[in-house]
Amino acid sequence: MERQVTVPTVNNEERVRLLEGILDAVPAKLSVVDESGKFVYLSQSYLDLFGIKREDLLGKLYSVHLKKDELSIHREVLLSGKYFQGIKPRMGETDLLVSAEGSPVFVDGKLKASVVVINDFKKICHTMEALNLRNDIVKSSDNYAGKYSFNDIIYASDEIAEVISSAKRISATSVTVLIRGESGTGKELFAHAIHNASNRRTNRFIRVNCASFPESLLESILFGYAPNAFTGAGKNGQKGLFEEADKGTILLDEIGEVSQNLQVKLLRVIQEKEVVRIGSSEPISVDVRIIAATNVDLELKVKEGIFRKDLYYRLSVFPLYIPPLRERRKDIHPIAELIIKRVLSENELEIGIIEDSFYNKLECLDWAGNVRELENVIIRSLINHQGRRCLDDTCISLLSAVDNRARPSDMAEHTTSSCTSYRDMLKEYERKIISTAYLVSKGNKTKAANHLKMSVRNFYNKMKELEIE
Repeated sequence: MERQVTVPTVNNEERVRLLEGILDAVPAKLSVVDESGKFVYLSQSYLDLFGIKREDLLGKLYSVHLKKDELSIHREVLLSGKYFQGIKPRMGETDLLVSAEGSPVFVDGKLKASVVVINDFKKICHTMEALNLRNDIVKSSDNYAGKYSFNDIIYASDEIAEVISSAKRISATSVTVLIRGESGTGKELFAHAIHNASNRRTNRFIRVNCASFPESLLESILFGYAPNAFTGAGKNGQKGLFEEADKGTILLDEIGEVSQNLQVKLLRVIQEKEVVRIGSSEPISVDVRIIAATNVDLELKVKEGIFRKDLYYRLSVFPLYIPPLRERRKDIHPIAELIIKRVLSENELEIGIIEDSFYNKLECLDWAGNVRELENVIIRSLINHQGRRCLDDTCISLLSAVDNRARPSDMAEHTTSSCTSYRDMLKEYERKIISTAYLVSKGNKTKAANHLKMSVRNFYNKMKELEIE
């Protein structure tokens, strides 16, 4: 005897609630109006985007959500009975820049509704910004790879000689390297040298500063996206930097700033040697040598639960530690000589004799910013004292673009007579710091931001706020 299965009946009201619950559960930002133009449904994502309540619009004409002369996608669909797409410079009271796609709904051959899906255009632009940045990084790597070798590392100390010896040994392998050291010690220089001493030297060396991008941008840059991963995505998708660095090397600078979500994906790249593009589930095999660099205490981050222990051990297969200048003072003199020679040549400056006291004074300082701070101080000193017959210890201008330990007297020295208030003085001093970093970096905003340990976005905003061109 067959067992009878009772199928529960669902009335129309329950079916509508179920459908609305399903639509609210997905991230689609959509609204539906009937043939008369009245709202019959708005998804939760749509409501969240514009900060409105469902009861404020249900049963009302679409026009209540529009400003005067504002384009209505619903109106275009209902009038034409056809699919309509457009970009709106504003949306309702929020002034959001959006793209919208509207489709007609026919029942028994009659137009019964219009469905419009909204895409926050800022987010699309955000993604496109990631793609543009990715292309810039790849292009830069093509021009930059092969620039530095171990012969370009200037030193006189036994400490750096030992680091170079270790780095040369690891260069012959494809083992993951973790370069530790304070900001400005030359971690990127060593990464270049390792790549150029390896059998990967003829392929790409790509460097990405993980601290310069928000998580969403960094993920797009590193992993790329699948076809149709988002509205406006290309039909072929886009390679990420890991794919671009196939058979080559990728330097993940500031690895300690990567979010835990991305840490999981990085672990997969190291363990499985494969990446998964955004919007896809298909793994793509990659052969990439990973060099990571950081100036933070990763062990402390692991202890605090901020950095994954398994990723830490995967990265620490072969750690290299680059000591700060204060622990290898013998290197200061030869590095300073190289900087002086380059600065004089690039800027057509004239300086007479450089006294030993100048170098002796440099060797006595702690250089919290290491080579970057040393370079900034030397540039400042040469500019302030160009044309002098000799340069001695009295010519050293200690205030640099990365020195945040300025004394009140230093600040007063760099303000104009028109700055009479604390706020004016602070703004003028801040303008000096940003301008100096921008000048030292030869107009490269990314390098200038890195000098100041700022995100690129904050540096752009500061330049705009301080009206620096």
